[in-house]
Amino acid sequence: MTMNINATIIGQTISFILFIWICMKYIWPPIMDTINERQKTIIKSLQLANQAKIEYEKIQKKIQITLENTKKEAVLIIHKAQKKQEKIISQTKIKAKKESFIILNETKKIIEMEKKKMISESKKHIVKLSIQIAEKLLQHSINKKDNDKLIKTLLTNI
Repeated sequence: MTMNINATIIGQTISFILFIWICMKYIWPPIMDTINERQKTIIKSLQLANQAKIEYEKIQKKIQITLENTKKEAVLIIHKAQKKQEKIISQTKIKAKKESFIILNETKKIIEMEKKKMISESKKHIVKLSIQIAEKLLQHSINKKDNDKLIKTLLTNI
């Protein structure tokens, strides 16, 4: 029995060594090539992922800067618009005051002209009435001296 065990062990050892040799010669290299290619692919993917992450962070920073600049520009535009609005309102108020002053002066002139016209018309009317009164008085009076005296008094008063 001892001999059979030794021969069996030697046979098994030879067949194990032969199995290992065949595995290392024909099976192991393709498996290792596949593993190496997979590792390379994984490494490339990780590098691309890191590059994408770096690019993403750069883009995020650019977006943040652009957003901040846009907000600043918007604030400046709004501020300029408010200043322009205030300027326009101020100019409009000044222009309105000037126009109202001009209109007021023109209205005063028109009123003064109308006043003078009314006074003139009133004087003409008074003269006509006075003449009519004088004519009526003259028709009733007989004395020429009294008539002349009355006419002179009326003309002097007018």
